[in-house]
Amino acid sequence: MLKSLRLRLTVIFSCLSGLILLLSLGATYWMSARQYLESQETLFLQTFSAVREELGKSDSISDAWLKKQEIPGHIAIWISDNNVPFHFSGIWDTQTPRNELASRAQREAAARGLSGMMDGTKTGFTIQGQQEERYHCAVAYLGCPQPLCLVMLQADAPQRMHLMKTGAVYCLIALLGVACLAGISWFLAGMALKPTVEALRRQTEFIAAASHELRSPLTVIKASLSAARRADRTESESFLDTAQQEAGRMVRLIDDLLTLAGSDAGAWHICRSDVELDTFCIDLYERFHTVCHEQGHVLTLELPDEPLPHLSLDRERLTQLFGILLSNACSYTPKGTPIEICARSEPHFVELSVIDHGPGISDPEKEAIFRRFYRGDASRTEKQHFGLGLSVAAELAALHAARLTVRDTPGGGASFVLRLSR
Repeated sequence: MLKSLRLRLTVIFSCLSGLILLLSLGATYWMSARQYLESQETLFLQTFSAVREELGKSDSISDAWLKKQEIPGHIAIWISDNNVPFHFSGIWDTQTPRNELASRAQREAAARGLSGMMDGTKTGFTIQGQQEERYHCAVAYLGCPQPLCLVMLQADAPQRMHLMKTGAVYCLIALLGVACLAGISWFLAGMALKPTVEALRRQTEFIAAASHELRSPLTVIKASLSAARRADRTESESFLDTAQQEAGRMVRLIDDLLTLAGSDAGAWHICRSDVELDTFCIDLYERFHTVCHEQGHVLTLELPDEPLPHLSLDRERLTQLFGILLSNACSYTPKGTPIEICARSEPHFVELSVIDHGPGISDPEKEAIFRRFYRGDASRTEKQHFGLGLSVAAELAALHAARLTVRDTPGGGASFVLRLSR
């Protein structure tokens, strides 16, 4: 599905960007062709004026000079004196003989009002040769009543060839450009879909992990109920207790899953109120002191000498967050290990920390532990934790525009730190 979507996005991006490229190249080619034709027209007229001026002021004109004038614009020059052509063959061979082309040019000029009985010029018209090739022409009569006749011809075939070659270059650029744009579009479409691919991958992993975690208690419950039906009353109570414990595990797991699903759907909300952080930390200590003691840990509270500020927070959500951190600290550290609740106030933020002195967390795991269903120690067999607690805690921190991080405790252990902006 994603490959098909990526392909469609690539086609759309390529078509849109390719259309813009083609329009840009088309406009550029049109302006380039127009400029080229105008430059050829200007060169033709300048050469015509130069030759006509030279004929008017000189009694003789050299073949070498005339050939030099023909070269830049691929021009053919024909001159006659009193209807007698000069013996000048020119540097180019025209498809139709020059004498025939000159006669056609003179007739076309006469049709346009140019008389050989008086000085005058006629430019800006075209004629066809014997093979239907076209020539741009200019005709001038000088020194009447026995005039010199100057006919200048410029074949349009070289110009067409130049424009065709230029057009071919532009087409090649367009093809290469579209190919490059397609490659870039494919890459950008992949980059745009990368978060979606990652989200689907995580969703698949999440569903697979949730299914695995739910299957285990369901299997135990089914087996226990089946055994309870076959056993006597004394043994059946033991099997029913096991089923009840596993059902409790399922309830906790489903609660965590619903919590994370609500976060993903954006359905979570917090009810902010003015929270006095000193009082909150003391209440937190009193609530979890007994729980930690029952699990073999000593919980201590460390507050700064100066009073902590009042912040607008959701007290219940914050208590839930620290309940997760304290529960993890009790479960993943050896019995007898002290656990601390610490608070620190700075001008722009307040840090609330849960510090343990257990085995600690390796650097590669510091980011991974906040992923769903991740367990830092895969060899642990306790069933109290599903690898969702820290994910929930991170989401609760984000609701308060805060960030939950983990650091190494000096001397060994892990410190989970919640930084709240003041």
